[in-house]
Amino acid sequence: MLKLTKCWAQYDDDGECIDDSTDDIELSFRDLIDLIRYCHESSCYPSTGSINEWVYLSRDDDYHNGGQTEETLHYDRGQPERRAKYWRKAFEYVGIVR
Repeated sequence: MLKLTKCWAQYDDDGECIDDSTDDIELSFRDLIDLIRYCHESSCYPSTGSINEWVYLSRDDDYHNGGQTEETLHYDRGQPERRAKYWRKAFEYVGIVR
């Protein structure tokens, strides 16, 4: 099981965070693939699959008030190093790393 952190944040029209939350989750490799299968945007471009990168699960713009809501998934660096390869392999499998 991979330990991950799921983050949610809401920003106002000036880019200031007005609300946020985090959840620590554990997923199997297959569940991770299912979760990020349609997410083709990471925090870096070009993506390398580094454990310092995160993937955007959703990003919604509120055109009425200029704010933004985003949900991201981060690798938890507090686990054994041998598990980091699965983070990169998941990025490769879904096409984030090319």
